[in-house]
Amino acid sequence: MRLEYQAVLGLCNWQQPDRERLSALLDGGDRLDLPWVLGQVLWGRAGGMAYLTLEKTGLLMKVNREFRNTLASVYTANRIRNESFQKALADLAVVLAGARFPYALLKGAYLSQLYPSGLRTSNDIDVLVSSASLPALEKRLEQAGYIQGTYDKAQGKIIPATRRDKLLSRMNRGETVPFCKETRLPMLPYLEIDLNFSLDYKAKQTGGASAVETLLAAARPDIHTAAGPLYTLAPDDFLIHLCAHLYKEAAVYQWVEMGRDLSLYKFCDIDLMAAGALRLHGAEALAAKIAGLSLEVPCAYALSRTERLFGTGRRAGRDWRRLLELLHADPAENAYEILDPASQSVYSCRMDFVEWMFCSDRLSALQRVERAG
Repeated sequence: MRLEYQAVLGLCNWQQPDRERLSALLDGGDRLDLPWVLGQVLWGRAGGMAYLTLEKTGLLMKVNREFRNTLASVYTANRIRNESFQKALADLAVVLAGARFPYALLKGAYLSQLYPSGLRTSNDIDVLVSSASLPALEKRLEQAGYIQGTYDKAQGKIIPATRRDKLLSRMNRGETVPFCKETRLPMLPYLEIDLNFSLDYKAKQTGGASAVETLLAAARPDIHTAAGPLYTLAPDDFLIHLCAHLYKEAAVYQWVEMGRDLSLYKFCDIDLMAAGALRLHGAEALAAKIAGLSLEVPCAYALSRTERLFGTGRRAGRDWRRLLELLHADPAENAYEILDPASQSVYSCRMDFVEWMFCSDRLSALQRVERAG
């Protein structure tokens, strides 16, 4: 593995950094392309993680001033944004206080509280809610001053969505057009809330309940704000959702085309959640739940690649290795297929996964798969 790849991944490993190895990499002098490393860290939204890793290992002064100061600026800005985001979450807790319908906040809304401040930021709030509860939640947001539309940064105002925009979003994406509101908070001038009423996958029904309803039934008030708690998915469900979401982007042609199919921080999220999710039920129970949701392929992909990048098993332990085994998730596996839903064309990726992760033009490296008949 190239020294630069090792440096990027080592800088992201803030939970249990390998000081000796990282120090040796930084001692490489001209052999290590630090500007490239810095670019990849920032591209992967891991600047705060890199700064904390260098601080924890006492290696901040081992990198040059430009590298160090850039990471410090990102870390400081992230901390300010985290504070603003927590205030926005508290405002949402007021909006949702006393709600008689189940909901769960996804992704960054919960993860931003698990990471140390300055490491994980979020651009919006994703809320999972059943389609039956949508009208009640939409009414609460509208009464609180939220507008369905997009925030125009140039004009500094929210452009309301058309009726057509709203219908297309519900039909094609399983979510509403974002609800926006100006906050005028530092580093967070406006807030977007996306309401998700379907998942990126189909789950088997449990006792007649839909997949969304099944997940919401186990939601827990684990997001703490100054105005009271907000609900999120149980740790095992949260990990499964992260895996499914990551795979959806990695295995869809349009995301590769946009250069947004693989985001380094999303593998960091899975690495962070792994041990907690396994402590809840253990490997066998988690594997059974994944199988019940027909999500073996997405989870095997996301978990095996996370292990490949970060060696998650060193922290998550024997249950993690057992989970990979039960899902037939091989960290050495490279090949997987990418679908273009519009044309139904299938493409293959066979490059070494770490090389693929850092490839700047993944689209041109795809090979079209010819199906018989």
